[in-house]
Amino acid sequence: DRCDELLPLPIPDDMCRRQLIVHYFDIHFRKFMDDNNQDDSSLTSRLMRFFTKQKPIIVTVEKELMTGDQLELTTSVTAGFSGREIAKLLIALQSAMYTSRDGCLDFALAWKVIEIKVKENNQRQSFDCMKPKSF
Repeated sequence: DRCDELLPLPIPDDMCRRQLIVHYFDIHFRKFMDDNNQDDSSLTSRLMRFFTKQKPIIVTVEKELMTGDQLELTTSVTAGFSGREIAKLLIALQSAMYTSRDGCLDFALAWKVIEIKVKENNQRQSFDCMKPKSF
């Protein structure tokens, strides 16, 4: 089934963006690390290591990431982001963690990704302003 109705959703305010960031951070990082890092001792994981001779990938996040001042800073620079854009930002941060040299996401790496996503958002908004208005 498909919904053909238009549902206008406002852009999240500061408090809502903070809650969304914490929520998606818990899903894409904390819960994922708990599940993934525990699977290291499973039979499947041990068999894969035996046959592939590869060490397991243990992912970590800097302890204070997305708390306190870092959370407030991230919340403030994501003004104008929709809920979907915030979710995609956290997925991009998870991707950065995977591709980092040591499987660790620290604030410096996270901030690079956030800056890129903020620039993309600003660029898209400027393109939206240039679109002709339909009547």
